[in-house]
Amino acid sequence: MIVFDRSLFDEIKVAMDDKLSRAAEDPLIKQDENLQLEQDVIVPLAASRKVYVFETTDFWRQMKTAAYVPLTPSLLGYVLIYRSAVTASSLYLSRYHRTAPDLLCKSNLSIIQPCYIDPSATIAPTAKIGPNVAIGPFVNIGEGVRVKDAIIMEGSTLERHACVINSIVGDNCSIGPWARVDGVPEPEKDGKEISVTVLATEVTLAAETLVRSCIVLPNVSS
Repeated sequence: MIVFDRSLFDEIKVAMDDKLSRAAEDPLIKQDENLQLEQDVIVPLAASRKVYVFETTDFWRQMKTAAYVPLTPSLLGYVLIYRSAVTASSLYLSRYHRTAPDLLCKSNLSIIQPCYIDPSATIAPTAKIGPNVAIGPFVNIGEGVRVKDAIIMEGSTLERHACVINSIVGDNCSIGPWARVDGVPEPEKDGKEISVTVLATEVTLAAETLVRSCIVLPNVSS
């Protein structure tokens, strides 16, 4: 990632003037108004010591959408919804697992770290949660439920033996018994991304319903 301040526009003008000047002096150089950022702008900036490098030791993740959704502000802040959200959430959870494990729930027979479960959520003892799961306030997880690589938001209910994997479940959703909500890894141009399933707010799924790799709009019952 490259970060510039507003003086970049001045540097672009200087680079364009320099390119046009060289083209006027050399007939072999094609005259056009196209600039290559790395070659025509960044190289001169580096030569004049106006470019600096910051090396991060933390994780890095490209985000492709700009829709923000509040999850657990005290812990995860804001995550980007849709494709990168589940991955971004898992990265934050992994970091907190290393740096502030007290903020996450403790491992036991039902929980595989890293996981964040809001204290107001209700989790049945036979449910299996994790890894990479964030569960919001007042969520109700029934007997035998499986949740993995997912975000379950406020007020949602997962009834007995439901399964949620690689998915985002919005506020006040209801997932019936033995229903399955999941996403599947799909190859893309820049590598493998999780094609997550997203249930918007107040979605109701009947028993034994399968929803895979799609977006379900708000207030839908099936």
